[in-house]
Amino acid sequence: MRYVLLLVQFLLVVSLHGQYTIRGYVVDKATGKPVPFASAFLEEDQSYGVLTNEKGQYVLRLDSIQYATQTLMCTALSYRTERMRLRDIPVSSTGEGYLNIQLETEFVALPEVVVLSDLGLRALMKRVIARIPENYGADKYLLKAYHRSYFADDTDFAQLNEAYLVIEDGPYTNEKRSDRVWINQFRNPEAPAGVPPHIAEFFGHQKILAGPYYWQSNPLRNHWIWMFRGEDVLDYLTFQQTGEYLHGTDTLIRIQYEIDTNKPQEGGWVGDAGYQFAEVLINKTDLAILSFRFWTKGEAIYQDATYQKVDGKYYFQRGTFSWAIDSDFYVFPRLFSNFLFVTEVVTDPAAMKKVKKGRRIRDDEPMADLRIRYDSTYWQGEERLLQLPADETVRLQLQEIMELEVPVDTVGRDSSK
Repeated sequence: MRYVLLLVQFLLVVSLHGQYTIRGYVVDKATGKPVPFASAFLEEDQSYGVLTNEKGQYVLRLDSIQYATQTLMCTALSYRTERMRLRDIPVSSTGEGYLNIQLETEFVALPEVVVLSDLGLRALMKRVIARIPENYGADKYLLKAYHRSYFADDTDFAQLNEAYLVIEDGPYTNEKRSDRVWINQFRNPEAPAGVPPHIAEFFGHQKILAGPYYWQSNPLRNHWIWMFRGEDVLDYLTFQQTGEYLHGTDTLIRIQYEIDTNKPQEGGWVGDAGYQFAEVLINKTDLAILSFRFWTKGEAIYQDATYQKVDGKYYFQRGTFSWAIDSDFYVFPRLFSNFLFVTEVVTDPAAMKKVKKGRRIRDDEPMADLRIRYDSTYWQGEERLLQLPADETVRLQLQEIMELEVPVDTVGRDSSK
């Protein structure tokens, strides 16, 4: 009884504030570098949370009950999950609190690594691709997702869109899927500022909203290792093992690959040698791809995807598509970016029926035709991703793209050739 009375008194005290704001940075404990797009959410209500932005910043707004009773979790691929009771975070008289979170890597580099040859890595990739139908997706599922896309130049956002989507799909097989996408909420925090017609036409269709899931950042759905595609594509690539790690009981291997300049392409276009590079992180235990990155030189296109395991199957977790548009053909704007983050995976048929679905998205129709009533109250507390100024966003995105470029001759060759 005494405990109950103390809890009631505590709740009465914190309820005087009504709203709490917890903000801070998420960084790598070893390097001090920011961890972008890490998830900060409530353990008891995992649909309530935010992402860190490109600088690792986050802002979480809470009511008094959440602050008093719930636990903050912070997760990111390859890092250990951090937990903290919210009421242990000191707050000011105005309800403001600051918490910088340090994440420790969960990948332990193996002391003795068996380095696979180019042929061995190619054989491993063939097994991984063959297992895609078994590893990814259930018979039917829903993904609740947050979308952000924008055009930006050096100083301003030309257009900035945010939306909440529901994606319905099936397993990653070759069979035709009855996939559909609905939109529940849509907003333009920044009004369009004269986007040129050729740019607006190229990126102005509704399919852009779910682009990272379908055609921009999720090649596994089509059994591709983007953009390298085709029946015999693996025979035209060369592979290099760049790391091997222990992740719990699983062994992970990181592989970088590119087009083999020593082998002429036959039977269709694969790509331009020395122009496109990719990297995958594979779980050798179940032959599943956990993450994927692809980038190009010249046009400076960067794509990535990560996958999460739910009830024994892997599902898309988040994806990014960034294009540093060259001034040769696309004078304006400087950068296009499209981001999709899955907030919840729903696989239970009964639960799927209860998910609210909004207006159906039509791929070939213009985004301007969306007639979604803007609900300002919905977005209060739903700032999923803290926005940076346009110039800082462009600088960080371009830095990420350019840092990934590698010399053509750095990828290993099979010594047996």
